[in-house]
Amino acid sequence: MNSQDLKNALQSLDGKVVTSAGTLTSNIDSLLVDYYGNQPLVISAAESAPDSGPNQVRVSGRSSFMQVPDLPVDARFSPSATVSP
Repeated sequence: MNSQDLKNALQSLDGKVVTSAGTLTSNIDSLLVDYYGNQPLVISAAESAPDSGPNQVRVSGRSSFMQVPDLPVDARFSPSATVSP
């Protein structure tokens, strides 16, 4: 996954960024399985944070984690070192 693919996958739609298994990389898939019960990661009130950098997407907003609702989140995503076909 390159930088543009990452930006496209993490675009806000109706104020939410949603990523589910198979959307990004196997590392994110593992996180979703292990900590989210294979449910999607949803960042509401999502805003692209300024100065994300050319090889990084930074999203700020609110999300639930381990059954704790409405937590502040500042997520930073970087493209994988290898590109899958």
